[in-house]
Amino acid sequence: MKQFKTILAGVGLLVCASCANDLPEVDDSIIRIQANVGMAATKAASNVQGTQFQSGEKVNIYLFEHLDDASPAAYTYGTNGLVAHSADGAGGLNPDGGALYFPANGHGIDVYGIYPSTVTESTTSFTVQVDQTSDAYYKASDLMYAPCQSNMTKGSPVELPFAHKLSKVIVKLVQGNGLNTNDLNNATVQILNTYTQCSIASLSKTGIGAITPSTQAEDKKPITVGTWPSSSSEGIAAIVIPQSVQAGNPLFQVSLTNGAKYVYTIPSTDSAVTFESGTVYTYTLTVTTAAIEVTSTITNWNPGSNESGDAILQ
Repeated sequence: MKQFKTILAGVGLLVCASCANDLPEVDDSIIRIQANVGMAATKAASNVQGTQFQSGEKVNIYLFEHLDDASPAAYTYGTNGLVAHSADGAGGLNPDGGALYFPANGHGIDVYGIYPSTVTESTTSFTVQVDQTSDAYYKASDLMYAPCQSNMTKGSPVELPFAHKLSKVIVKLVQGNGLNTNDLNNATVQILNTYTQCSIASLSKTGIGAITPSTQAEDKKPITVGTWPSSSSEGIAAIVIPQSVQAGNPLFQVSLTNGAKYVYTIPSTDSAVTFESGTVYTYTLTVTTAAIEVTSTITNWNPGSNESGDAILQ
């Protein structure tokens, strides 16, 4: 019996060895890219691209052969280094034209990324959507950049940390004095007096340049955040260009389905409201028949900071 058990054990080892030999080998010469997106959920109440790109999203990835010597820069991938990638919904980014490989000469690669796919190295301006009620228009407004990962070599995925470069505004509505329970249901919320276009000083493997809001009157347009569901506590969100709105100017408008409109104006005695890059501003608007009362908080949109505070009194 003891001998029989020994024979069975030996057969088991052979079977396990055979199974191991049947496993597909991973080709470590293939370039694999993983994207990490900023911490906070992107669009409140729907968790759009909270920590990863949604499946099918297009992302522009730039890849270059890494050169340590004085040789001229080499573009070995795509068109001037640009290769369109699609997200798999699980953090991976796959090149649209098929697998890409590390240089056969043993060199590493330099990799960085830009989102949305409408933005490339040659882009000098960017516009957020004036209607961000849909996920598609919201995502089209979410400018992100992943800094260059230098001299990456084969053997493990290239991790690209994408950071949000604009500002996020979350709005929550609360019924106040004079309003009935369902008055806020389906109310439309708008952000007022912000410029919806900006210039981008530069975009390359060395970084993203200064983002400067337009000063043209025609670029100052209301942004429709969405309609308010009275049963929601998550809030609705929109993306704005980093900028300041001066005291004395209207900032929010809430339009009820019965035609009534309520506007919040920054008190003339307050400081300007400043929206900064990579920052989330959460506003709770208590709507009464007399006015809109506001409370607010600031949180970081990207990893690496624990900033918090009041979003009105700067």
